Parts: sequence; C-alpha cells; structure tokens
Amino acid sequence: MISKKNKGKAVSFCKTLGKLVCALLLCLWITYAVVDMFVGLDWHDAAFDKFEEIRFKKELSKRKLILPSEAEYGFSPDALVLLVRFHFATNEASVSWGGGSGFSVGDGTLVVTAAHCVRKGDPNQPTYTSEAFVLSPYYGDIFPIEILAVDQKTDIALIKPCWPGHPALQLGTEQDLPQAQALFVATRSLSERDFFQTPQAKESGGIFSRPLSGQARMERIPVTTVNGPVQSEAIVLASTRFVTNGWSGSPLLHTENTQVLGIVNAVNSKSKHDRTMVREVLGSDLSSIHHLLDQCDQNGRARKQPGPLPVISDAEQAYTLAQSCLVALSDKDQDKAFSAASHLVELRNESPMAHFLLGVTSYLKYAHHQTDHPLVSLAKQSFEKAQSLSHNDALLCAVHANFLRLLGRQEEALVQVDKAISQDPNQELALYNRLRLLAQSDPNEADKAARTLLQLNPKKTCYWFDYSIFLHINRKHKQALRAAREGVRLDPNGRAGQQLTKMLANLGRLNEAELERTYRQMLDKDSRQVRYWYWFCEYLAEYFPGEPEKAHKAIRNTSTKDSRELDAKR
Repeated sequence: MISKKNKGKAVSFCKTLGKLVCALLLCLWITYAVVDMFVGLDWHDAAFDKFEEIRFKKELSKRKLILPSEAEYGFSPDALVLLVRFHFATNEASVSWGGGSGFSVGDGTLVVTAAHCVRKGDPNQPTYTSEAFVLSPYYGDIFPIEILAVDQKTDIALIKPCWPGHPALQLGTEQDLPQAQALFVATRSLSERDFFQTPQAKESGGIFSRPLSGQARMERIPVTTVNGPVQSEAIVLASTRFVTNGWSGSPLLHTENTQVLGIVNAVNSKSKHDRTMVREVLGSDLSSIHHLLDQCDQNGRARKQPGPLPVISDAEQAYTLAQSCLVALSDKDQDKAFSAASHLVELRNESPMAHFLLGVTSYLKYAHHQTDHPLVSLAKQSFEKAQSLSHNDALLCAVHANFLRLLGRQEEALVQVDKAISQDPNQELALYNRLRLLAQSDPNEADKAARTLLQLNPKKTCYWFDYSIFLHINRKHKQALRAAREGVRLDPNGRAGQQLTKMLANLGRLNEAELERTYRQMLDKDSRQVRYWYWFCEYLAEYFPGEPEKAHKAIRNTSTKDSRELDAKR
C-alpha cells in the first residue's frame, strides 16, 4: 500500500513534470515561429526533404540487379542484343562508336530498339558516315541491319538484322500494363552506373568499369505512370538505381510472365537542393510497338515464336571478344582492340564484320605507332576478306577507301570508292572520298559528288566546309564564299568560320565586320580550343605581316606546349 504522504508527493511530481514539458513545448513552438518569421527560409520543408531523401535512399539501396536465366524467368537472355553505331572520321585515323540496347521479338527475325539508337548522328560532328549494327550474344557476331520503320514521336525503331533466326521475347497484351505494379528493365548494355557510385569511382572507372557490363541483367522498378500524355513517355517508372543512358531500347517486361509491355527511351533526373533525388525511367508502351509493326506489316512475324535453333558452343567467348574490342576502341587502346579483333577472327573466320574489325584495328594500331608496316598489309587483306564475304558491301568498301586515301594510295582508294558507289550511289563516305580524290584531277566529277552529298544532308556543316575548300582550290571564290557562309550559318562556332575568312581575304574584303565577328564567335565560344587560335595566328601572319604583335598576342593565349607548336607553325 502507498501511504497518503508518498501518494501526495507522486502527484506533485507529476504536476511539476507536466508543467515543465508544457513549458518546453511552448519554447520550441515560439522558437520555430520566430525562426520561420525572421529567417524567412522553409527550413522545415528542407528538413522534411532530407528525411524523405534518407528514406528513399535506404529503400533504393535494397535494389539489386537480377541475372536472368531461362529456367527461372522463362525467356532466353540471348534475346537481349546490343546496338552498335560506328562513326568513321575522314581526315584522321579515328573510329568511334555509340551504343544502345534492343531485343529480338516474335520469330527472332525482328529487333525492336529506340529510334535514337539507329540515328545517323549530329550533322555538325566531323564524321561522314555513321552506321548501326547489332551485336548478338547468341551468334557471338556483329550483323548489318535493315531499318524497316522508325517512329520519332514514340522513339521506336524496327530493324531486321541479317540472320535467319534468333532467340526472342514474346509481346504481352495491352491489358496487362495498367495492372502492373512494377516492371523489369532488361539489358545487355555496356553502360552501367550505380546511383550510389561515388564521383571518384565514376572518374576513375567510367561507365565501363562495372563488372556486369555487357551481361544480361534486369532491375525491378515500381510503375509510377501508364498511359501518359506524351507517347515517348507513356510509361514512367519510379527512380532507378542502375539504369542509365546506354539502356535506351531495353524492353520493359511483365514481372510474372516476362512478356514485353514497353520499351525504354530515356532516363529523367530530378533534383532538389542541388542533389539528384530521382532518376525516372521513361518509355513507350506496347501499343506504340504494335503500331510500328502494323506500319510495315510485321505483326504476324511478331506474334510467332522462334523455330528450332542450334547451340553455338563458342558464342559466349566470341561475344566477349567483340565486346572487348568495342570497349578498347572507346578507350583508344589500339593494342587491346587489335588483340581482341585478332582472336575474334580465329573464332569467326567467315564473319565479314570480324575481318572488318581486324582491318580497322590494324590500321589504327599502325597509325598510332607508325612503325609496324606489316600492319598495313594485314589491314588491306582484312578489308578485302570482309568485302569478299559481304559481296562488296558499300560501307565496308567506303571505309577501306577512306583508310587507303589517308595512307596516300589514291588510285587504290578510287577503286574502292567506285565499288561502294556501284552498290549504293548515296553512300556518303564514298561520295566524300570521291570529292577529295578527284578535286584536282577531275573537278566536274568531284563537283557532282559534293552536290549529291549536300542533297543527301544539307544541314551537315562539314559538307559545306569541304565544298568551299574544293571551290577555293578551283578558284571559284564567290561560290566558295557562299558555301562557307552557309556552313557558318548552320554552325556559327564551327570550323567553317576559318574557311569564310579565307574566302573574304581572297575577295579583298578583309575589313568587313563579318570577318571580325566570325573569329570572335569562335574564340568566345571556346577560348581553350588551340586550333581556333592557330587559325587566327595563321590568318594574321598571312594577311597582316606588318603587325606581328597581333599574332604574338594570340599565341600567348595557348598553353606552353601548344605555344611551341604554334611558334613552329608561324
């Protein structure tokens, strides 16, 4: 029993404690009101956002990549393919590539991907041919493609690779999508970036540093929106941990039957308080895929299933070698790229693209070292073998011609150009080489090639630039001026500005405001571009020899190393 005396003390203590708690709460409330009134910051919202960020990151950290197997998930991972878009430069020994994802559907003869994965590329980039291919893990080989249909609004492309059959995914039904709580995003992309990867890891390793790069993998992501108002964003998935730009063209799969319900088009990053909070996955839905199939009458094929397919025992090894070659090309590691291509040819001796890669990497390795002359013969043999196996494919002939021209083998290059144009009169790289090879020996034919290029791609700055050079060489200065001006109009900060100044100089119009404005635009755009300062120095030295201080001032704007080079040039 508690005595009355002790009971009274307990009641008194509770009353005192209650008063203290009330006083503390009152103080906290007054402090909150004063800070909110006088500081004027939504600090309480920021605190809430911080709490939400912590909760969100904790939930996202539990997300793991799934490595699918046919036995567990009911589809062959080999149905996931890589899109490889090669870019061939014309004036230097350089080959680059861009990648994307895709997936084979139906009977295996069709591949669906994002439209921007097969796009020709930026018209202002100094590349004259950009062609897309498919790298198949099932065959362990690279294949040319035929583009059957493209829908820019939904960002979907339907392509047909040159193979007889392939493991494939099956299309789902449009009724399944509204009921889906989450979807799988499946890929073999060489690009991978973890949301929690540190900036240091990104800088040191880049997107190719991930151990699963190139392997089949999936991420399960909750669905936020379906039937969105924008066709290319009809599906919106909640924040992703692993999906990045190289995953464009990946299928969105039903989590139960792994049938296709859509396709990835982009990743949309949202931020608060200068921190990336959400990376949404945007995609087109199944109805857009069906619409494209209907356009080219391929819905029947898309509803079928692949026939019996043989087991290709060395496919995984060949696929890994092809992938290694591509990564090495991106890293500009010519030795590693050449080694991978050499081993790939041993496994795929009847593959045109394997020999083509060996030809490209042999030439790039020679151009890098400039010592191993047998590499030139190997490159030529490899190109010829690739052309023989592909029945003189226009692109392969054009790339061979470009390398021969860079080596100074003009007559041999012209033979390859003629082969390419006989297969495809609109092959841009072949037409460009024809312009360069015949600029002085046959100006009429060179002019025809240039005009064809401009008809095919009138917005490509570099075509106008090279056409102006051709006209300048042939003393057609007024026409050259018009071509250079068109190039500057398309890209005010590009290299056509340098050509425009030469045209004005040859016409005796050095004092025009247009001349000064052209150089200022280039230098204001990027004052660190050494080539811009070199062009300016070259111009000043040639047309203002009596005012050397101007050229000296331009030279001082470059780095010490580049200044020595510019002094030598001067």
